[in-house]
Amino acid sequence: MNEPLIVIIEKTKAKINTAVNKIICESGLPAYLLDGILMGIVADVKDQKNVEMMQAVISQDNSELKDKTSNEKEGEEYGEH
Repeated sequence: MNEPLIVIIEKTKAKINTAVNKIICESGLPAYLLDGILMGIVADVKDQKNVEMMQAVISQDNSELKDKTSNEKEGEEYGEH
């Protein structure tokens, strides 16, 4: 049975918060430096999101094109124009 998305999101958020808090304690860096580091990480995640979104759009477009081409070929086989 699959977990609901909200449960996965909350578990992931808790793991990230735990990891970040551990790193903050270990590093001893002040918050103004951590802010810059975290903003860089957020930018990296946004870049990855954009790549994934583009891949999904391209995949969807390719799937639709394949379906359209397949349907056109079937129509030609049955003498449809």
